[in-house]
Amino acid sequence: MILCVAAGGVYLTGAGRSYGYDESVTVGGFVATPSLLDPFRRQIVFNNHPLFSFLEHVIWSAGGRSETWMRLLPALFAAATVGIIGWWGARRWCAVAGLAAGGVLAVNPLFVDAARSVRGYSLVALCAVVSTIMTVQLVERGERRSWSVAYVVATAAGLAVHFYMAFVLAGIVVFVAARGKVTEGWRLRWFASALFGSLAYLGLFDAMFAASQLRGRSVRLSFPLEAARDLLGTRAMAVVSLALVVAAIALVSGRRREVVLPALAVGGLLTFVWLVLAPIDLYPRFLVWLVPGVAVCVGRAVARWRVALVPAAVAIVAMIGTWAGSLGGDKMALPKAAALVEATRAGGGTPCAIGAEALLAYTTPPRDVTDLTDIDSCDVVVVIASGVPAAAALERPGSGFPAVTTLPGTGVVVLSR
Repeated sequence: MILCVAAGGVYLTGAGRSYGYDESVTVGGFVATPSLLDPFRRQIVFNNHPLFSFLEHVIWSAGGRSETWMRLLPALFAAATVGIIGWWGARRWCAVAGLAAGGVLAVNPLFVDAARSVRGYSLVALCAVVSTIMTVQLVERGERRSWSVAYVVATAAGLAVHFYMAFVLAGIVVFVAARGKVTEGWRLRWFASALFGSLAYLGLFDAMFAASQLRGRSVRLSFPLEAARDLLGTRAMAVVSLALVVAAIALVSGRRREVVLPALAVGGLLTFVWLVLAPIDLYPRFLVWLVPGVAVCVGRAVARWRVALVPAAVAIVAMIGTWAGSLGGDKMALPKAAALVEATRAGGGTPCAIGAEALLAYTTPPRDVTDLTDIDSCDVVVVIASGVPAAAALERPGSGFPAVTTLPGTGVVVLSR
């Protein structure tokens, strides 16, 4: 409980800051809309996490429309995940192990970012933890209706937020099979989870398929290293410390089929997505549901070898240093860009943007000229997505936009004639 409350307080620090790029797309595209059903029928590339957007829409419709209100649910979901991991570690091993596991999870930079963003990643992590714990309970202690219901609700909810919850479900299936516990009850639970989870996408499949065709494919060779780094704490000291702990537990558990086979299954599926499906949008944050697994490894190591507290403490301190200085920061990039767009319109000019969708939460976005079509009609181009080829092309001399300035304190580039 102490871990849960402390984590929630940290995650909500500075919650009134302006939205970031993806947060603004979430709020403007799927939450601040006329109907509660919009989250289940609107999609912008793959930014909509349907069930999460629906829950946020409920808060919006009830009058909680500030940035702080919008960040309340992600913070609560993350804090609950920390509390559950701490409780589970203490119950299964000892209080010190639970504290170590909860602490490592609470301060992981990838997890902290998920907890502080208006996105569905912290809810996926919570669903992954609850469904996994319910699986262990059902396998080890026998059938119980309340556990079955909790399992189905958690798994279906996770799937309804993000498709990557399917990897958790696959790992659970392999775990149950490795224990020789596959029964009619489990088959029914898996069917119900997949069915109810997929309902959230009935109105979105066409848009998502079209987006996948437009986005194309690309194998990011650096992705495994980037993901491993973020899952283990980002900073070198944290990565090395936690890698040693996780490796030690992996060696100890290496003969247990119910541990090795699910890990191989999940790893194999992720490798298939990375190398074969090769989505151009593949980021470590999609795997935030694996961070609790790292934390559990730490808790297990501390329970077995108390000396493991040393690398765990080193990792915790190193991870806190990654984000502690930016908790209260007020990101004003998008509000300032939106104000410039509105001022250009008011003056009779034609504003355009590269990355226009990012302004959804603050103003009606101008025309997006990422593909440089009809650029001659633009009086001002606000460059929000600065890392795309179109932005580099427009910022070169001779592009037709001689005035290139940066909005103070934002990184947003403004091109004007």
